[in-house]
Amino acid sequence: MRVLLLHRQDFGGITSLTETLAVALRKLGDEVDIVNALSWIPNETSIAVAKKVTPKLKDLGKDYEIVHAFGYRAAWACSDAFSYKEAWIYTAYGMPKTTQRLLIDKLNEGQLGYCSSYAVRDELSGGGAMDLMVRYPGINPAVETSMEKLDSREQFELSNNAPIIGAVGRFVKERAFEVAIEAMEEVWRSIPDVQFVLAGEGPEEESLKAQIAASSKPTQIKTFGRLKNPAEFYRACDLILVPSRNAGFSLVAAESMRTGTAVMLRSQGGLPEMGERDHTIFLFEDDQDLARKIIEVLQMPMMLSSVANAGRFRSESLFSIDSYAQAIFRSYRTVLE
Repeated sequence: MRVLLLHRQDFGGITSLTETLAVALRKLGDEVDIVNALSWIPNETSIAVAKKVTPKLKDLGKDYEIVHAFGYRAAWACSDAFSYKEAWIYTAYGMPKTTQRLLIDKLNEGQLGYCSSYAVRDELSGGGAMDLMVRYPGINPAVETSMEKLDSREQFELSNNAPIIGAVGRFVKERAFEVAIEAMEEVWRSIPDVQFVLAGEGPEEESLKAQIAASSKPTQIKTFGRLKNPAEFYRACDLILVPSRNAGFSLVAAESMRTGTAVMLRSQGGLPEMGERDHTIFLFEDDQDLARKIIEVLQMPMMLSSVANAGRFRSESLFSIDSYAQAIFRSYRTVLE
């Protein structure tokens, strides 16, 4: 079967997921291509935009038996481009920003919608979306390392004697990394030597760097670009933060758990589904709660270690790329029956 995976992201969870899924589907026997349409499917939706996007997408899709759109805007474009006789499905990776009727009608023209969490499904279902399935995304098995923590820290030129907190992702408002930087001021008052490391890129990069420079301890915050092997970064950290607002899922959290590093996520959207509070993950309630929760966790190293170990086992069982790909592989065939 010839499959097209369509998305609109240069860097981030959807990009990583499509690349990993493509490899797994090829092992199962599908021919898979990935197209990043960020340059020609804009955020805006209008008749004028559709007149430009639709012909290109129709021409692109004609060589495939099924098109799998990742993200709401890619799904919208598929709805405009393909008739009800042409097979396309979508993955709702993040929480929807709206459930207005027009979006729901567009989604319902797809044969099936995969949701990254039950929170995403419930939000879409409440708006009237149909034919929804929940499947937690799988992790790339290549995101692993045998490197010891001290060696990982040496690689990133980090202190071997201080607690290290990390965060990874696209530098966009939704990821709320500025909240983590702000929380460090309160954390330093209780744990003066803690360091914060931030890896990624995006439109908020200059703003984040300016915030770091204006902090009381700018030398205790380091930034990195895209990571060649995220697992080595996770291993260097004692705790990975996911302060994203209203996210449906976090691939960074799932990968961190797999490498044996504890994660702390905002208790919002689909993130609480990724584990059990204070057993396999840590959760904080809101911006004002983040610093308090970080201090609490870092002051209990045995609990931190216990959650990290339990999180690794949960990640191995819940976020398997093989079971994820097999489910999607079967769905493609069901849709085409």
